[in-house]
Amino acid sequence: MAAAAVAYGVLGSRHPRHTTLPPRSQAHATSTTTSTTTALPAAYTAVSTGPSDATYAPATAAYSLSVGATSGNCWMSVTTQSGKTVFAQTLAPGTSSAIPLSGRATVLIGAPTVAALSVGGIPLQLPSGIVGPFTVTLVPG
Repeated sequence: MAAAAVAYGVLGSRHPRHTTLPPRSQAHATSTTTSTTTALPAAYTAVSTGPSDATYAPATAAYSLSVGATSGNCWMSVTTQSGKTVFAQTLAPGTSSAIPLSGRATVLIGAPTVAALSVGGIPLQLPSGIVGPFTVTLVPG
């Protein structure tokens, strides 16, 4: 019986717990945050292609384009929709350059078989069997 009394004293309470509520004038504000997530592809594939060109649709209007060369020298130029050339260079194998862009842009590639391009770290999958010069057009979607 003493064990039961001790257990009641430990587990039960003769005094109910009291919770103090804030006065009505201190109403709690609540907020709801809604976020939209855009699923990014593992690689960008062309939305349209021709014998010497391809068009891609980056997910955002502002993006970073990385241009590089893999196993050989590759000349590339990048032009914005206003017609301004923001990059024109021959890249050595293993080198790359990042170009911040917004809106439509055009990339002219001299040696597409050794070119590597990515948008926001996501590679652009160039069509197979292409030869230079090759034009890539970026039109954000």
